[in-house]
Amino acid sequence: MKAVAAIGGPYDFGECWPQLPSLTRETFVHYSGARDEKEGQAKATQLSLAGILSKVRVPLLVVFGKQDRLIPYRQAERVATEAPNATLVMYPEGNHACNNIPYKYRPLVGDWMAEQLRDAG
Repeated sequence: MKAVAAIGGPYDFGECWPQLPSLTRETFVHYSGARDEKEGQAKATQLSLAGILSKVRVPLLVVFGKQDRLIPYRQAERVATEAPNATLVMYPEGNHACNNIPYKYRPLVGDWMAEQLRDAG
């Protein structure tokens, strides 16, 4: 692996669980195979990058929208702080996964990834 781009993902999904909309929680319960919301929350708690990011040695681009109503933007800041080779791009007007501004973030990610791959040889 030469580089990684993360767009709108959490640092710790379990921390996000209480403020997630019920439909989002129900969808996660279904797709995670959990029997109920309590089990879904337990599974969400297992999805954490704590203790992992310091091991990421390749360049990491973190793209996030400050208006994300699902994942708090501070989660992206934690990812960028803990990964040694991270670059954070925070769009003030961006929503979840910056879906409202694909014309801004997609070219940025594509150009960044092309540069990383070119530099990696």
